Amino acid sequence: MKNSDYLITIAAGANQGYLDHVDMDVVSNYLDFINLMTYDFHGGWEQKTGHHANLSLSIMDDNAYRYSIQATIDQFIMDGAPVEKLIIGVPFYGRWWRGVLPANQGLYQPFDGPSGVYNYSVIEDSLLNTSAFEVKWDRSANEPYIWNEKDSIYISYEDQRSLEIKLQFLKDKGMKGVMFWQLNGDNGDLMHTIADTFKKGPN
Repeated sequence: MKNSDYLITIAAGANQGYLDHVDMDVVSNYLDFINLMTYDFHGGWEQKTGHHANLSLSIMDDNAYRYSIQATIDQFIMDGAPVEKLIIGVPFYGRWWRGVLPANQGLYQPFDGPSGVYNYSVIEDSLLNTSAFEVKWDRSANEPYIWNEKDSIYISYEDQRSLEIKLQFLKDKGMKGVMFWQLNGDNGDLMHTIADTFKKGPN
């Protein structure tokens, strides 16, 4: 289309393995912004539970590979990506594990059952309306999680509190903004949190 402006962007893997195969200091010169897929840090493909989109490293994370949004941003900046072109990704869904050992209310614990994904709307509007599911908070990671002791279910997810902290962090850092996956997982709470936070201005 004539007389139209286009953006050149990428969705980038949030790990050092991705950066080892990309000349980020060169590529970033040609990009308007870089969407960091800072979610799915942990999932059912591993041997234990964990936060899947935590801002900071958890003191309870004893995995060989430890992930966080802050660590990802530091990695990209060190590899030459300008901080003002970086966009963090946030999940409008949570990851669940069943058959989880009860230590630390299931956080970073082995499991022997199935695993999967719940939309944020299901977690907030259905699961948390029952007494079986209890929200916990990992202060070191700035991230919530949910524990169901009766059924040994652990859930890692994004809530309004953790999202507000991430949004303030990216504003303080001078980053480009935030993206999410995906819209139909929200019940309106998370989108309103994003809109209200950015309406307040840069600080």
